[in-house]
Parts: sequence; structure tokens; C-alpha cells
Amino acid sequence: MPFAAAETLKILQEIHAETISLAFLFSGFLLTQHAEAVLKLFPMRTVVLLTLGAALVSISTFTPMRVAAQVVGATLSGVVTDATGAIVPEAIVSIKNTGTDATRKVPTNAEGIYSATNLLPGNYEVRVEAKGFSTIVQQAIELNVGAEQTLNPVLKRGAVDEVVVVTAAPPSVQLSSSTVGATVDSTTVRELPLNGRDWTSLAALEPGVVSIPSQVGTGISANKGNRGFGNQLSDSGHRPNENTYRVNGLNINDYSNGAPGGATGSNLGVDAISEFSVLTATYTAEYGRTSGAVINAITKSGTNQFHGNAYIFDRDKIFDAKNFFDAHDQPIPSFRRVQFGGSVGGPIYKDHSFIFGDYEGVRQNQAGSQTVNVPSANARKGILCVDPACATTTTVAVDPASAEYLPLYPLPASVANINNSNTVSFATASPIIASENYFTIRFDQRLGANDNLSATYVYDSGPQQQSDPLNNVIHQVFSRRQLGGVEETHIFSPNVTNTVRIGGNRVRGDINLPLTATNPLAGSKSLAFAPGGNATPKISVSGFTPILGLGGNNEFFHHYTSYQADDDAFVTRGTHSFKFGFSFERIQYNILESLSPNGNVSYRSLANFLTNAPVKLNAHAPGGSTGLGLRQSIFAGYVQDDWRVKSNLTLNLGLRYEMTTLPTEAKGRLQAITTLANCGASPTACGPVPIKTQFKDNPTLKNFEPRFGFSYDPYGNGRTAIRGAAGLFDVLPLPYIFALNDAATNPFQIVGSDTAAKLTPGTVDPNIKFDPSRIRQRYVQQDPARSYVFNWSLNVQTQLSQTLVMMVGYVGSRSVHLAYEADDINLVQPALTSAGLLFPCNPANLSPGNGCGTQATGTKIDPNFGGPAGIRPAQFDGAATYEALQAQLKKEMAYGIQGQVSFTWGRCRD
Repeated sequence: MPFAAAETLKILQEIHAETISLAFLFSGFLLTQHAEAVLKLFPMRTVVLLTLGAALVSISTFTPMRVAAQVVGATLSGVVTDATGAIVPEAIVSIKNTGTDATRKVPTNAEGIYSATNLLPGNYEVRVEAKGFSTIVQQAIELNVGAEQTLNPVLKRGAVDEVVVVTAAPPSVQLSSSTVGATVDSTTVRELPLNGRDWTSLAALEPGVVSIPSQVGTGISANKGNRGFGNQLSDSGHRPNENTYRVNGLNINDYSNGAPGGATGSNLGVDAISEFSVLTATYTAEYGRTSGAVINAITKSGTNQFHGNAYIFDRDKIFDAKNFFDAHDQPIPSFRRVQFGGSVGGPIYKDHSFIFGDYEGVRQNQAGSQTVNVPSANARKGILCVDPACATTTTVAVDPASAEYLPLYPLPASVANINNSNTVSFATASPIIASENYFTIRFDQRLGANDNLSATYVYDSGPQQQSDPLNNVIHQVFSRRQLGGVEETHIFSPNVTNTVRIGGNRVRGDINLPLTATNPLAGSKSLAFAPGGNATPKISVSGFTPILGLGGNNEFFHHYTSYQADDDAFVTRGTHSFKFGFSFERIQYNILESLSPNGNVSYRSLANFLTNAPVKLNAHAPGGSTGLGLRQSIFAGYVQDDWRVKSNLTLNLGLRYEMTTLPTEAKGRLQAITTLANCGASPTACGPVPIKTQFKDNPTLKNFEPRFGFSYDPYGNGRTAIRGAAGLFDVLPLPYIFALNDAATNPFQIVGSDTAAKLTPGTVDPNIKFDPSRIRQRYVQQDPARSYVFNWSLNVQTQLSQTLVMMVGYVGSRSVHLAYEADDINLVQPALTSAGLLFPCNPANLSPGNGCGTQATGTKIDPNFGGPAGIRPAQFDGAATYEALQAQLKKEMAYGIQGQVSFTWGRCRD
């Protein structure tokens, strides 16, 4: 090392840790509040390198302590004292995992503090030895995923060979962390009944977390797959795509940035999950990429004993009770779901090598019961009812072309003679058949006294098939997920630990793949009509169930890959526990949409359909669906200091920096309208132009996130903690914000229309137009502001008894500049009436009497582009606020009983 560098390092080592810790917090505040001024003085890369460089210098400057960074391992720390309260330095604390017999030995420092970081979650026994004191052994210590557990042993004077064994579990109050969250332990995961056995749904047990009640299914016309197959959760007012899901430290969010899940809508693998934590508010700087909840799971690992299980769950209508509102003679809807599998784990080489594997299969057959509306027998002949009682009829001439499509409307014989209406309604049961297979394997290896290696692979794949409501065709939804990762932890000294992790997450979702035509007419080329259409078009008649040809549904293909690399270091100096880390993620998201592949013909009435007088035909141009490939990288670094100011007061001080590159397209084909000002000036004033990136200015360059928290034990007995925290959290502009609407607009989707179309089976409509000015366009705000959230919390946690813990607190947040997407921004602007109301002005009916005042025209924002297809915008002007009282009473396992009650009283405005 050069002399100057060596001298600099020596000086830094002599600086008191408190000074550097507070300097980090102040610099974060300064950069957040005055980022523009700082960036004018220094290039952005200089600021980032200085921040991360300072973190690296700190790693080499200080000796370590406790952390639970983005690593899923747990931390055990505390202060060793004697009966008088005096600290005991140089005591040896031995922490043994009772499952694998792995033991970590750490000494107490001059302040009597010890810390063991990144411990595998599980059951532990702690042995504390010191000269002149009796040895104490604390049993039944349960370390949870990502938790920061505190244990403060009190030694008694006596012989070293005298051993005091404590079997009662220590208090579980969080004395060193201000994070609001809880752990869902293995017993809860294993024992609670779960619909579909989806372990992520258990997060809704925590206060502030709710499952979105209006989630659509994965049916023939539903688009749940486009919003992500997983269970959507909202945490403390945050949107569902603001949550982060992690398994063994790797991010497993899907292409919608939502929860993981398969085609059945469930996230399998209950028996592979050891436990998971739900961090709901004000977590520290080691967690990023999100502003909502962090669902942090760890898979089971093998132990020194072989353990396994096998299971089968059979859900059948023979076990179902009838719905209260069902008629007594109405049969119970058909339903059959079988979930089966097993797991096994154990040693390959005792105390050194362990393996665990789990398999789960789902076979489901469910009747999708629904009511369909079809033309009556007389209506098919052109005899139409004029009045509701059908006392008067009229006759229309049925066009021969329309007659060819009428057989695609089924009409059971039992209702064939019901002709007192133009419409016949009856119930159908469209079978939904699913087959899903889930598999995971984990390998753990102790490479030596100071090195541990683990590797994980997860595979989940399966289709779900369903026919359309008229039972003419069968389409399929297919999902496949794969996750792989390797983690290595090296212990440099009893107080210095470093963890390196690399991995990848790959998700595939194929929506509405055509399989077979159960009615041959639905797959007939002779009934094709639209350009590029291979079979019967989609026919929509107002008031009737749509006809769907094979391959006529909108199709979507999502292929998403995330490559990840992280490094986390844990360092302690005196009363300070430092955490430093860096993470990198590369996102590749390919999406292909095919809208109206066989064409979509619309009719205003049954009479219009019978006489072949449609409103219009929509169809995409031959070759008009092109795949979109979005690319983006995320860089993040953080420094965190958990400063034990006093024996009963801990401060959590942190600073995180997290930026993304501007989203680009793999082949440079992005195109958008970039301004909506003065669009009526000329036909090209606001036209679409090629863009290299989604927007010109990168708002994430200023994403410094200072965070502050405290935990205070007012009585000093470890049974009560007053905790509070506040901090900044960024909502990153990730590809999910843009992908669906980008792929649905020019140039990736070219859909034309013909407002004078007539069905002509087997003949391509010669009049369909693909006028660029009338094709759906895209508008993207070019100067978005930083999208961020300010979260805060204050709560009291107290241990009422040995197994009963209560928490009562206040949680709030304020979000600004959130992304907002809509179907169409190209609207006629409303006028202010004399009554002070905003009144939308109809271009076809403009006069002072209709509330439009003196407005001369009803011109759209951009009259030259978009046409009836519209302009889909991406803007960053959303905002949200949340405030809530959150409370929980939790009884830990004792005498075979555990339970909890959670309560939230809050208000959210978005």
C-alpha cells in the first residue's frame, strides 16, 4: 500500500466510530435534500463511488458486530454481565445449532458485547463461559429468518465446571431493531389450513397486510396472468407491486413485480419453507428494491438426522356442503383437487454435508359454472320479439354469411322451444383442468470452521386448460418458474463475517394458447375473415355471450429473467454494529402480445348480427405482432449502523443508494409520443418518434435513502421496547410499469379496423385499414420526478407472560410521483360550467346550452394520432397517503397451543 494511503487508513482508524456513523446519516440527508446542488459540483459517478468507497473503507477500518442484512440468516447478540450488572469482557459465547451441531464461538469485547451474524435459522443452545464464573447454558433459543435476537446472559460467581442450565425461552421482544414485522414460523406454515397451500397468503395474518379482494382468476377471458399469477397483497396502503418476495436471499418477484405463483394462482412449496418473515414498515437500509412489505423466506435444510414426510390432500365435491342459496334439487358443482407429495432431508456426511428435497403435485378439475345467453330458435330464423312479452314479432332476412356462424351458439333441446324472447339463458359448466409440478432441492456444505456454502434450485411448472363459455374451443394458460442460487459465508474472525450470493430467477407466463376446437366450426379456416386469421373470428353481439374461434382470444407471452449478485459484510467496533453491502440485478423482460388474432367483429344488436351489419371489425395486420424486449439494471449500496448507545437504547442509522439504468429495448425499437403540447398545430406536431430509452431524464440518480430508528427498553429488563423509525424508500421505474402497454401499441402491435365490414366467411376483408394515424399509440412522460415513499412508525412491544407478546403502534406513509398507466389519454378536455362543474364536451353536440360554454370545438388533445384506438400514457403523477393503528397479540407455542390476533384501523387514499 502506498505511504499516503497507509497514513490515510491509519487516520481513519483513529476517528471515533460515532463520528463516521453520524456523518453517513447526515450525508444521506444532505444528498437527499440538496441532490441537485451536489450533482452540479460533482459528476454522478463521483458521488456514487465516494459513498460506496466510504463504506468499503469502513469495512476495512472497524471490527464487527451484529447484522441481519439482506442475508436471510439470523443474528444473536447481547451483553454479558454479572449479578451486579457489571460487564464481563472476554467471555466465550458458544452458539450451537441443535440440528446440525454447527457451533459458532464469539468472545465478548471490552464493553461485554458479543455478536454472531448470519446464523442459519433454527433451534439453538448458547453456552457462556468466563474465568471466575459458573458456566450458563441457555436452551430453547429459536432464531428466525432475518431476525435480530437479543440474549443478555447474567453470570454468577462460582467454579467454571459448575453449569447452570436455563430451559425457559428468553423474551422475544425486539430490543435492537426498529423494524415493524413478524415471523411466520414453521409450525404456522405447516399446520394452518391453506386454500391451495399457498404459503405467501399467510402474510395476511400480520397487521396492515390485506389480500386484494378483487383479484381476477385465470379463466378464458380473465387476465390474472398478465398481472402476475401470485396472490396480490397490500401492505400498509402500498400497492401490490411495491412488495418484494425473497427465498434464501434471492428476489423471486415475477414479471409484474408481484408475488410468485403458478397457473393455478397458488405459490406451492409449503413443505419446503422453513419459515418466513414479513417486514411491513420502516425496515433498515439493507433492504431495498421496494417500499412495501418484504416477504423473506428460507427453505428447509438437512440436519444430522434423516427426516421426511409424505402427504395427500383430496378436495372433492362429496365433502362439500351445499351453498346456502342453492335450490334443494340443484347439484353441488363438480370440483376435484388432489395435492400430493413428500419431502426428505438429512446428512450426506455428518456435521459437514446436508441435503433436502421436496416435491409437490397438483391435479385439479373444476367446473367453471356460468350462465350464457344465446339466440332463441325463432330468433335464428329471423323472427324477433318486438315487446318483452313477445306478443308482437317482426321478421328480418337472415344473411347467409351470418347463418354460417349461428351453429356456434349452442341450444340444448330442453330449451329449444322457448321462443317467448329473443334470448335464451342457461347454465353451462366449462371444465378447468390444471396439472402443476413443484420441486426444490437445497444443499449445504461446511467447507471448514470458517466457511459455509449453500445451493438452492426451485422448479415449478404446469398448464391450466379451460374451454370458452359456449364450449366451442379449449385454450391454455401455462406458467413455469425456476430459481437457482449459491451463497458462501466466510468468517474472517469471530467479529467479521462476509456473505456472497449469486443467482437467477426465470419466469414464463403464456396466456390463452389455443389447444383444440371441440366444435369443428370454431377451428374452421373456411369461417376465417380477418387478415392473418386462421379460424373463426371473435363475434361480439350486445347482450349475448361472445363467439370465440380457436386462437381468437388475445394472446400474451411473458418471458422474464433476473440475474442477481450480492455481497454483504458485517462489522463491529465497540458498541457499533456496521453492515455494508452491494447488490446488482440485471432484468431481461420479453413480452409478445397478439390482440384480436382472428379479428373481432362487433354488433350493436341481434338484428344487426342477423342482417350482417356490424359496427366494425378490429384485426391486427399480418405480422403486426412483434416481441418487445425491455432491459434494465439495478445498482445498490448501503451502510447500516446499529449503535448500542446504552444498554437499553439502540439506534438504527442507515443510508442506502439505489439507482436503475434507463429502460431500453433489446433491438432499439422503442417509439412514443413525447409531448402533448400544441398538438393541433400540425399533423406532425405531436407524432410518435423513435426513443432510445423510455424517458430522457433518469430520476433514480438521486435515490439516496436515509433511514433512522430506535429501540428503547424503559425498564431495562428486556420485556418492553418502545420503538420508532422513519426513512425514505424508492419505487423504482422497473419494466413492469411499461411492458404491457408498450407491447400493445405501435410499433409492436398494429391493429387496424373497418367500420363498414361485412362478414364474408373464408374471404379476407379487403377494406381493413392500418392507417398509422389511427393505430394505438404510446405517450411516455420524458421528465419523471423521483418516485419515492416516506414511511414512519412508532410502537410499543411488551411481553405479558412467558409466551404472550403484545404490540400496539402507529404506522404511516406518504407516496409521491407514483407511476400511473391508463387505456387512453387522448380525450376531449372538459369545460368549466357556470355552476363550477367540469363537464365533458361531446364533439358531436357542442352548444352553450349543453354546458360547454363558449368552447368552440371538442378537439382531443392530439387530434392527429391515436384515432379511436387511443393513446396509452405512462405518467408519474400518482400520490398516496396511509395512516393506521396496528396491534397484535401473539401467543407463542406452549403445551401444543399457539395463536395470534391482529387488528388494523387505518385509512388509505391513493
